Amino acid sequence: MKFLITGANGFIGKRLCAVLSESGHNVKRAVRRYDGVENTIELTSYSSDEEVDKALCDVDCVIHLAAINSQIIQSKSKKSIQDFRYVNTDYCLRLANASKNSGVKRFIFTSTYKIQNNFINQKFLDDRAALQNIKDPYVYSKMLAELELQSLQKVPNFNLVVIRIPIVYGPNVKGKFLFLLRMIDYRCLTFFPILNIRINLIYIENLISALVMCGTIPQRLEGIIYVEDSKGISITKLIIKMAGELNRNIFIFKLSNWLKIILYYVMAKLIKKIIFRKMISINERNKIQNQINWIPKYSTYDGINKTVEWYKSKALKK
Repeated sequence: MKFLITGANGFIGKRLCAVLSESGHNVKRAVRRYDGVENTIELTSYSSDEEVDKALCDVDCVIHLAAINSQIIQSKSKKSIQDFRYVNTDYCLRLANASKNSGVKRFIFTSTYKIQNNFINQKFLDDRAALQNIKDPYVYSKMLAELELQSLQKVPNFNLVVIRIPIVYGPNVKGKFLFLLRMIDYRCLTFFPILNIRINLIYIENLISALVMCGTIPQRLEGIIYVEDSKGISITKLIIKMAGELNRNIFIFKLSNWLKIILYYVMAKLIKKIIFRKMISINERNKIQNQINWIPKYSTYDGINKTVEWYKSKALKK
């Protein structure tokens, strides 16, 4: 099969392109700026229609990873919010429609678990009115893209797939997960309470195997699909596991009931804003395992082990 991977030089994109190529597929990499890698093209939201059509020529499947997130744009200015929508929504819709018109068989849009996190008490999201409650411009732009893409889900000979992805971790990870590793490694985090705040994670190799299967499986995929490691993990257990692998001591303490209630809300907001968002409840029918026979190869603990091994080897080189 011939794939077009946008965001090919990112954390997920690099590994996805490597695995697809190793599996014998023809991979065309799309990046914002040419990086000298073979089979790479420049493709952005500013590309002309002719450039987009040329990029899609003879492609069987597009996996759209390219996006801007809160780590790229920190400003809360109006211009920044417009940038989120222009790249994460408008560019996605333009590429999806061009894919349909070019004869691409499947278009996979990678969205985010954060949409569900914003509506933790709702079972499913398909109401545009819900957009008014979203404050995060990244989440807003991703959900708007999902809603706009719904018109393409019933097009014959074209399979539009939306995959919601949680926190991704593994070797070469950046962002919040790397920040937490450094906090523990530098002994900035030595005390932590027992909190049952659970988080959704997916190890990079598990995510790649899911994306490859979704891109290559013959059957038509329906609805919004969720991928994650086999089960969630509490933030306390995650920190204990990381600290153990880093040979750092973390003092875990219990809280009195009244203090637990106060600290729970404080920590929940802190973790939600700085580290992670709390675990969401997913309708079983939307899990990837119920559409295709996909099972995560690595457990969360396996993934953490491999991530910490990479981190330690990286730290030794400094």
